[in-house]
Amino acid sequence: MKSCKIFLFILLLKWKEITTNTEEVTCQEQDLNKVHILMGHPGVNPPYKSGHVLVFKCTHDNMKMNGQRAIACQSDGNWDNPYPQCEGKVFCSKPLLTVNKSKLIDETQYSHGDIVRYECDDGYESMGETIAKCDVHTWIYPECIKKPQCAKPTVNLQFVTLLDEKNLYNNFDTLTYRCNKPYDKIPGGTLMCKNEKWFGTIDCASSICPPPPLIEDGDYNIESKTDEIITKVSYSCRSYYVPDKPQRFYMCRDGKWETPPKCLKPCEFTPEIYKEYNIKPQRDKYVKHSRESFTRDCEYGWMVGGSRGKYKVKVSCSDGKMTIDNKCDQTY
Repeated sequence: MKSCKIFLFILLLKWKEITTNTEEVTCQEQDLNKVHILMGHPGVNPPYKSGHVLVFKCTHDNMKMNGQRAIACQSDGNWDNPYPQCEGKVFCSKPLLTVNKSKLIDETQYSHGDIVRYECDDGYESMGETIAKCDVHTWIYPECIKKPQCAKPTVNLQFVTLLDEKNLYNNFDTLTYRCNKPYDKIPGGTLMCKNEKWFGTIDCASSICPPPPLIEDGDYNIESKTDEIITKVSYSCRSYYVPDKPQRFYMCRDGKWETPPKCLKPCEFTPEIYKEYNIKPQRDKYVKHSRESFTRDCEYGWMVGGSRGKYKVKVSCSDGKMTIDNKCDQTY
């Protein structure tokens, strides 16, 4: 009886070992070669135990699958068929003839991984190679950006002759000028285009005076000359700008010009200001610089809070900076 119990115990241990081993048997993952797992039962993720089914699909529709689309894990830990593989080229459609300020200059192949060359339009450049690459079904195109260029100078040209004149100059191009008589006391000079700005100035001078100084947001009018040399001018500012001093004429004395005026900026009533202060919009949104303040009406239905019966705000403009003393912030 005792030996029978020992035999049954040993048999029980063996059955447990077999059962444990059976439960731990799984099928191993394999490399995916241009395929992906579309679905699985009971799922797509490992572990893959006996009876587990996987269904595959090629990564691209126009590829051919070699092998079984669906495979199952067997009880011995092996798949009934290996993972399938897909082959075949993935083609792109014909690339665009022009894109991102560049144009196609060669047409060869259009399969995955192939490239075609572009060249940037005039006035544009690329920071890298101007090639497009076929990536699966999509073209990855180069991008051409506008070159930093300078326009031909427009000031003081009446005093000089441009020796290499053109409408546009590329980055680091130079422009050489020669001073015209009677302002050729200085023979000439050179400007350089850098990041869309000219570095250097047009400097010419006569035996009496240099050209009149230029001002921002304004210009001068010639009032008198001596031997074709300008000796007296008046200045005017552009619309809505006002000069900072009342002086009418400016003279060249002892080879130097009197300090020209500064054009003071106007102030602008923007839609944001009208909304924030509830001010009634006016037809003219600009107001000139002035030492004196002026008023603006509140919008209908609004008045200045804390001021009984006050429907206006006081506004001042100083060289482009607007100050409003109150808000129309109370309804009535």
